[in-house]
Amino acid sequence: MITRQLIPEEEEPLFGINPLTLAVVLVAVTIIIAAGLSFWASGFGKNTEKGVDCSIAEFNLYSGTYDSSKNSIFFVLENLQPTDLKKMTLYIFYPDKTIIEKPMEENLEAGKIKSYEFIDVPSNFDKGLIKTNCPGATIEFIEQNGTLTKI
Repeated sequence: MITRQLIPEEEEPLFGINPLTLAVVLVAVTIIIAAGLSFWASGFGKNTEKGVDCSIAEFNLYSGTYDSSKNSIFFVLENLQPTDLKKMTLYIFYPDKTIIEKPMEENLEAGKIKSYEFIDVPSNFDKGLIKTNCPGATIEFIEQNGTLTKI
């Protein structure tokens, strides 16, 4: 006697994702992640302070003098861009590796010219450096016969 075994029928899955649909969704998610990372990374050149764009910050040493009789430095700065420069500091470097740091109390507003004077600056310094809140916006200068010259 021959017995027949019943072969169970395969059941269809209750739900499934079409491979083409899955591929489209994965590409869309990848593009969204890449766009988000690109937007996030584009802010690295800019300062995080509201309204400050350090990528365009630029200023110039308009004129400057050193008066050895008074031990004072006087200079005029011109802000060439539409960005305020804040947290400005003057550094004076000496041959014996001494550095004098003098905070500049007032900001240099966008598009303005402003004068600054510092007293108690001993003579024979090698060079000076003016730094701002924007890392790329600095001015380095030397003193030659009482005149400050940008280098």
